[in-house]
Amino acid sequence: MLTTGQCLATLLIYIQSTYWGILLYILSLGFTKTTILCIYPPISPSLAFRRCVWVLAGIVVCWTVTALVWAIFYCNPISDFWNLEAALANRCPAKVSFLIYTGAFNVATDLAILVLPILMLRHVTLPIKKKFGVAIVLATGSL
Repeated sequence: MLTTGQCLATLLIYIQSTYWGILLYILSLGFTKTTILCIYPPISPSLAFRRCVWVLAGIVVCWTVTALVWAIFYCNPISDFWNLEAALANRCPAKVSFLIYTGAFNVATDLAILVLPILMLRHVTLPIKKKFGVAIVLATGSL
């Protein structure tokens, strides 16, 4: 049977792992979305489409940096994130606002990444069935 000290040590490791997991999650989302957006410009001759892609890529990079800095310095000092006394004393701000911010922005950028290539297909001269097929392939790749 585990002692109280062993349980607290295990909990501390779990909370520290959660902290690093959050940072890696934010980075992986940013890199994945940026990579998908880097695939789009070569498939379209439209300058306006390419500009939209690069603007969206800039927004994703800015979001990634902002969310990463926010997650790193969420608690001041940083060690308060995994300090049980700090958690009980509410020395870190409410995590709900951060989760709402990241969740809403993720959904918005995901939808924009999904819709961009479909908008590009409006100007392609293909039969409607082939356009639909290409749109499904592009949408599946964005998921």
